Amino acid sequence: MLVNRSRTVDWMERSGLDALIATHWVNVLYLSDYHIWIQPPFKEYMLRPGASDAPLPLFAVLPRQGEPAIVLDQSCELNASGSWVRDRYVYGSVPDESAPPNSEESQAPEAPSRFARSNKRYAAALDALAAVLQDRGLRDARLGIDLRHLPLEQHSVIRSALPHTMLREASDLFRLIRMVKSQEELCRLRMAASISEDAAMNSLRSAKPGADIQEIVHAFRAGIASQGADFDHFAFSRRGIGMATDISAELDRPETLYIDFGCIYRHYYSDAGLTLMTGQPSARDTEICRQLAGCLEEARTAMKPGAKASTIQALMARHFETHGLHGHFPHGHSLGIEIREYPILASSDGRMIRDDCVSVSADLPLEVGMVINLETPVFELSESAFQLEQSFVITADGGEPLTGRHLSEPLVIQ
Repeated sequence: MLVNRSRTVDWMERSGLDALIATHWVNVLYLSDYHIWIQPPFKEYMLRPGASDAPLPLFAVLPRQGEPAIVLDQSCELNASGSWVRDRYVYGSVPDESAPPNSEESQAPEAPSRFARSNKRYAAALDALAAVLQDRGLRDARLGIDLRHLPLEQHSVIRSALPHTMLREASDLFRLIRMVKSQEELCRLRMAASISEDAAMNSLRSAKPGADIQEIVHAFRAGIASQGADFDHFAFSRRGIGMATDISAELDRPETLYIDFGCIYRHYYSDAGLTLMTGQPSARDTEICRQLAGCLEEARTAMKPGAKASTIQALMARHFETHGLHGHFPHGHSLGIEIREYPILASSDGRMIRDDCVSVSADLPLEVGMVINLETPVFELSESAFQLEQSFVITADGGEPLTGRHLSEPLVIQ
């Protein structure tokens, strides 16, 4: 189970909500463990030309008290077998499953049913959602729902289908709930980090000056795939000229490169990076790498519960300035089902995180169980590029690396 249910219930109580309704696939996955690959890219207009950009309807309902439910299209119900939520409301036209009494199919006890007979069936998604609320006594309830990603016309359609409920926009509430990771989430994040770091180190160590960087990328892709992960990114910088992912370039000697990589393991992201050097590093390059490691260690130690996100970023920026690394942006962010999640480690500008359910400062305090990714990129135009990036889980004593590997030393290949 991905959802941190006690935290979710606590936030519902603080927000005066009787239940949460997830419509975005990220939040549906979080509440129910349900996901299917087609959900993020598929839109209504792909079935009905001229229709909206709205995704196919999908809902997860988590009451403050009582059993959760999923609402999904009948063509995807087989995929729900992996969800811990057992109450499923299916919409769409379903073929007649009945077979003549003497048919061969009816006499074969081992033949699986094409559709789960226990699922409740409705013609339309909003009919099914209304039934979920009716069955749980939530027709007149106060409900948090993440509508922000849907086209505006869909907002009125959903509100019209649920005329007696008090619907409150809750997209930011979902993000705040997801900040502290459950044990299952931490397991997946640790595995994602381990897989990507192993694959990156193996592919980079086997590289030689003169090799095409895309050969390294292909080796990284193969490495993560062999361990059950999907590719997210492998970025690099040459001569400090920004970042690139899709160009071919041969490694020069000597050269100092920014390397940033990550994968997705069972829907959870990794994000890490290091400095790659070809040939013998200069004394100056070695000193910059040492300062990046010092910055990361100082921030890691300071990341204790209660510390503000802006405080950690300011500490990193001060370290850079003190050691002559001017004009760069050390920072951090959480990660999970999305590549960047709250909290974001950036300077405080008074901004608020606000929807119909919550209103809190964007300068969030750290909590035990958060996962924070720290980044210390340095781009020196027309010269070199450096990177040190690693993820940590917040404990009472500070940040603990997700993996046992330390990326603080540059990787030198000859």
